[in-house]
Amino acid sequence: MHIAVLSPYDFHARSEAACAALLLAQCVVTVRPAPLEGISNEQLHIAATDAPAFAELVRAWSWSGPLWQAGVIRGEWDAAVPIDDIQRAAREIADGGGPLAGVVGDSPFEDTHAYLQAMSHDVMGGGRDPGVAVPVAIGLERFASRHGLAIIRGPGRSLSSKFEARSTRRITQVTTTMVVGADAGELLALRESAHEELSAFREAIHSGPEASDALTEAGDALSDAVLHFLESADDGLSGAAIRLTFGSTEAGSVQAGALSALGAKSAEQASTGASGSGTELSHRPTQIVSVRTLPWAIESR
Repeated sequence: MHIAVLSPYDFHARSEAACAALLLAQCVVTVRPAPLEGISNEQLHIAATDAPAFAELVRAWSWSGPLWQAGVIRGEWDAAVPIDDIQRAAREIADGGGPLAGVVGDSPFEDTHAYLQAMSHDVMGGGRDPGVAVPVAIGLERFASRHGLAIIRGPGRSLSSKFEARSTRRITQVTTTMVVGADAGELLALRESAHEELSAFREAIHSGPEASDALTEAGDALSDAVLHFLESADDGLSGAAIRLTFGSTEAGSVQAGALSALGAKSAEQASTGASGSGTELSHRPTQIVSVRTLPWAIESR
């Protein structure tokens, strides 16, 4: 799991998936809401004035500034940004008609003010607006599939998560330890302290299911490194045991799940968009890493 794609909903909530991704992945890619016209200081100032929810989201994400500066988290990969896939998904849903189009409604993603206000509000609200959450989930899945990246996610709470198809094929799993409640500086310090263990853990993941013993050993070594870090950490920082399940699912599963939830007669539409890009992706599995916190925690001493 060198590169992980993370939902902005998880990132904002600092969920178990976000905590795991920001520690374990070499780099995390998410949707970074920004003016469609560009990100100059003037454009950002105008956007923050015109879209109050965007200004509020920027303040809420300010804790993560050092992680963006260090390149741990970024809003693009290989010169591509997820918003392009999200816009395309929203247009295809609208053009396709049917029950999903009726639920999602008109796309807010073509206009800077509408997009920043709607998305920022929904991210902070936990993903209750299907007009935002569903295109974001479909677009992120396409982005990850197109670039061969893994999606990391936890137990679904948002509307889009509830729409996701439960079709992930499990490949292997491992238990290790992550930190909970860490700020950006503490995350960077832990990543530096456990650099060797994290590198070995990522390589074991990359080696595939045939290296399950090596993955188990790497997970245990990483747990020891995290616990060692916690011994000298500030009060209140804790460790949590997590189970990572690695699997894959056919591209288009998010849209198929949405159609299924709405009682559509055929989920085949899910892999066929107006532009044809869905068909292109339908034969390329999407890598999935599911994170589940185990029912015990380790407090720093």
